Amino acid sequence: MTFLELCQELTVELGIGGSNDTGTNPTTVTDQSGQLGRVVRWIAQADLDINNMWRDWTYLVTSYSEALTVGTITAPVHSGLEIVREWDYDSFYLDYATDCAVNLSYIPWRDFRRIHGPGAHAVSCQPYAFSIDRFGTVYLNDPPDSAYT
Repeated sequence: MTFLELCQELTVELGIGGSNDTGTNPTTVTDQSGQLGRVVRWIAQADLDINNMWRDWTYLVTSYSEALTVGTITAPVHSGLEIVREWDYDSFYLDYATDCAVNLSYIPWRDFRRIHGPGAHAVSCQPYAFSIDRFGTVYLNDPPDSAYT
């Protein structure tokens, strides 16, 4: 069943939104409000809840690749990423597709914050470590001296 068909089926089961036994209402899931808007949100939330139950569904896995900004200690957020539930800490590389690839070391956030703490960081090197704060922001040990990928 498609997302729309699930919404139509739920409106039939609940007898709301002017639905009939053929399940033809709603005809779209965009810009719904009122009871039909709640139906769309319920189905979306149920889909998210089911997907979050499983870690081994490969369609929920994606690669992240962005060019780092010279002088910026945080990695840019990829436009295609939604909420990242889990990072694979062993797979962070600089310039992965080149023969100069460097595997970055993961440092737990509390340790990272203590070691590389607040304050100015000189733009002078290739990063060698990273961490992720509780909001999901990826931090580098030092601002990169080049736009590494």
